Amino acid sequence: MFGWFKKRAQDMTKTPSVPAERSLVVDMHQMLTSHGIDARIENDWTLVNNDFPLLGATRYLNKVTETSAMVQIDFALRLEDGRSIVESYAGWGEDIRHAEGQGLFKFCVGAMHVFLSTFWNHHEPDQVDIKRWSTADRRWDAYISSLINNTGEGQKAGRPADYMDRLQDAVSGLALSDCDHWISVYVAMLKNEMTVEIRLDNEISEDLTETVRAMDWPTAEGFYSQRQFILLRPVNT
Repeated sequence: MFGWFKKRAQDMTKTPSVPAERSLVVDMHQMLTSHGIDARIENDWTLVNNDFPLLGATRYLNKVTETSAMVQIDFALRLEDGRSIVESYAGWGEDIRHAEGQGLFKFCVGAMHVFLSTFWNHHEPDQVDIKRWSTADRRWDAYISSLINNTGEGQKAGRPADYMDRLQDAVSGLALSDCDHWISVYVAMLKNEMTVEIRLDNEISEDLTETVRAMDWPTAEGFYSQRQFILLRPVNT
């Protein structure tokens, strides 16, 4: 997967072969085909084996100057049942394409590898951990992404030793329907002030957010943030 980013960085020095508004869908198509996955582009979506789910992205420009750019990219995976998994990643760089590259890299480390494991039968165990979780009346395969760390200069990021155990305990108390569900974790610390946002199926979960907020996160005079993506799939046995 990550070898693809090296090629993309080299390609950015050349004249783009596609209009800017099409660049992201081409990037995602190349992510998939670089793994031997049969994918094609239709309109603004990437399809695998001509079937659901469909992968798309929307870019928003947050700030652009002559020497820098900040973007937000909303990646959407449209499921066959009509729902969409939406994960947003920020990126910054010397121009828009470099900023997109950072957002794409975060997506790859986070949700994309989980998508590959769960929907396209391409599992990379060094990138996605699979655990068996339970709720009151169901068992789940939890596909857990790597942790995405962002830190300011000279700042180290850490997390509570019991982070995953306590998150799993909180999830065990949820009433979840018999279909796929997804959890997006975001924690940030700036000058000892913490921001926590935990989303369940794209919506903020107050219960999960408060559980994670109550953990013993390291304080920091500078800045750090951590993100993680988890997909829960019911075990039908």
